[in-house]
Amino acid sequence: MKRPLWIAGCLLLSSLLQAAPLQLLPPVQPDKVDDLSLWSRKADLIAVVQVVDTEYRKVRGMPVEGVARLKVLIPYRMPKSLAEQPFLEVHAKGFGYDQCYYPEFANEGARLLAFLQVDDKGKLKGMRPSCALPVYVTRDSGYALLYPIGGLEINNMRLVKNCEFTDPYAWQPMEMLTSHQIERLVDEYAIQLDGPNQRYRPTLCIDLTDVREQLLKLEETDKARQQAAEKAAP
Repeated sequence: MKRPLWIAGCLLLSSLLQAAPLQLLPPVQPDKVDDLSLWSRKADLIAVVQVVDTEYRKVRGMPVEGVARLKVLIPYRMPKSLAEQPFLEVHAKGFGYDQCYYPEFANEGARLLAFLQVDDKGKLKGMRPSCALPVYVTRDSGYALLYPIGGLEINNMRLVKNCEFTDPYAWQPMEMLTSHQIERLVDEYAIQLDGPNQRYRPTLCIDLTDVREQLLKLEETDKARQQAAEKAAP
């Protein structure tokens, strides 16, 4: 497998920001990490979620404030205060790429791995890219996290494999791509083309089982979070 084409913020996250078709961004030098423990340490809640609905106030078509309701599919870390709630409400306010506004309409039903925090008012908030990492259904009816992960390069490339995504949300339009960009994506990112329908889909992933066991480092980060809380206690 050739080295993937690295794309700022991960290929799909630009589309999630505005719930618009995928836009190819210039390649950047990715951060290299061993796992996702940095995100895990900071997160009060980690789960695979699905967007139920959103209520956003918009200015010129862009969300500037509001709330998204998420259904939890697979909880990895869940505060007791939220465990019995039917939906999670994630709040966002302001402009900026790091603001966590979830997809609307075109991406309804899409699954995401979310790292979220509880603020001092008890509200859930998130920051991109870690609040909305694409997760797709594969041929064997499993879940897989799209790779690269939010622009991060995992040092252990043995975790990265080729996946046949059957999830309809994995398909992306390619009208905005030049022939040169498509050639590079095929050669370096191993995308699958569907010429008649002018679309493509990624093929690189990490199985969610490996995400849980090797990337989240939950036991390790739970211990670190507990030690930090004990030090902060009066």
